[in-house]
Amino acid sequence: MKTSKKLFYLFIFACCLSSCRSSKSMQADFRQLETSLFYELTTPEYKGTKNTKVYLDRIDKSKMPVFTKVKKDGSLFLPLLFVNYSSQDYAITMGESCLKENYCKFLTDALLAECNSSSCFYLTDSMHEMYSDSDYVLKVEIVQNETTSQVKIEQGNYYVYGGNDEESYYGEYSNRAAKKATTNLSFWVRLFKGNNCLTTNIYNVNKSFKCKDCSFEQTIDANQASLDNMAECLSLATKEMVEQISNEINLFLVVR
Repeated sequence: MKTSKKLFYLFIFACCLSSCRSSKSMQADFRQLETSLFYELTTPEYKGTKNTKVYLDRIDKSKMPVFTKVKKDGSLFLPLLFVNYSSQDYAITMGESCLKENYCKFLTDALLAECNSSSCFYLTDSMHEMYSDSDYVLKVEIVQNETTSQVKIEQGNYYVYGGNDEESYYGEYSNRAAKKATTNLSFWVRLFKGNNCLTTNIYNVNKSFKCKDCSFEQTIDANQASLDNMAECLSLATKEMVEQISNEINLFLVVR
């Protein structure tokens, strides 16, 4: 009987302490992790002759936060007599420091690869070759670049009282889940020749991505999966954006 009472008091004590991790500790964990962006060419290759050279002006502001940010985003706590359950959602905003390659470099390489593969013009990086007032210059300014996700941590405790004759016991349940990632991109794109702006457009892309296996036993695994989801989502959104830019600049120069 004394053992059962001890287990019961232990259970009540666990209920009081079974809050999920703080946003600061989660944020500290995320800032130790890294992930990679990727770009894959899938558009048909341009087979014609390329007679036009366009210079890509330097892209120097990614508009991403430097560090990954974590904040609590809703919680649930159900303290019952013999069962208790708690869950905590964390809202994640991906920071550039978690990327193995900075975003502006990734975007520059993606534009060069896409345009030089599928367009009628040759795109070159102005960082490697100077241009004159008579040359075409493509200027890409990032207006918005935000990728977010969520991690959900669930914890549960239960106590089974066996009475005077049966043994009582205490158990625990926990689960960590990486939720879908969402990217919002907005670029201001202009094509110049000298001081004349030939075409200007604002491109917007909203993309979502969810991994197939989202549940994990360890928080660090869910955090890494969440970060990888966000990287894949940003990669796919960037690809969609780059293809739009390449296609429209290509059409403009063909007509011109």
